[in-house]
Amino acid sequence: MRKLVNLSLAFFVLSFASLQSGCLKDNSSSTYPDVTASADTIMGILKYKQTDTSGTKLVDWHFGTGNIRAVIESENIATAAVESDGTFMLILPKTISGAYFTSLSDIANTQGGTIKVTPETVKFMGSLQFMVDYTENGKAKSVTINLARLNTDLSVYRTYYYIFYDSDGSFTGKATTGNIFSWTFIKGWGMVESYIMNSSTNSINSRSVNAAPANATWSN
Repeated sequence: MRKLVNLSLAFFVLSFASLQSGCLKDNSSSTYPDVTASADTIMGILKYKQTDTSGTKLVDWHFGTGNIRAVIESENIATAAVESDGTFMLILPKTISGAYFTSLSDIANTQGGTIKVTPETVKFMGSLQFMVDYTENGKAKSVTINLARLNTDLSVYRTYYYIFYDSDGSFTGKATTGNIFSWTFIKGWGMVESYIMNSSTNSINSRSVNAAPANATWSN
């Protein structure tokens, strides 16, 4: 069946509402092979955006132990325990199913402008979502979390996404919509930093980074 992957700064505010704007074409009519590279270890600590009569605050994790899941579509590709203080260590797998890959050349064609993919055959998996399962007042709950740098009002300043590539390559240029991409990557797991440049058009700027900065926060 055909897959649509939406990518943007709402990435998993519940569906990466256009990570980098627009629907990503799917290639499920042709089966790509599974890809194996290296596993990636994520170590973090959860915070929680809590809203009450005084407004929204970023507070320490106070829901006790739980579980964190890395999810592609409906598949859990990695799970780990969340400690009572919100700390976790999650290991992303070294192998990703070919069913979840999308051609970057297809995206370049959709974006238009000066977007260029090297090599043209490179594919990626960009639909990774993180979920935390926990219990509050005896009731089981789940929440989507993202890794981001936040402004003082807790709005998102920069968001960081984990992406898996099937080969070394690059994805660069400016789209007709104004989106700007500066991705340079190696085979396996990588990270991009994205932010909205123009709130009226939702055009984004997205670039490869080696890691998120120390002041990036895992939160809902």
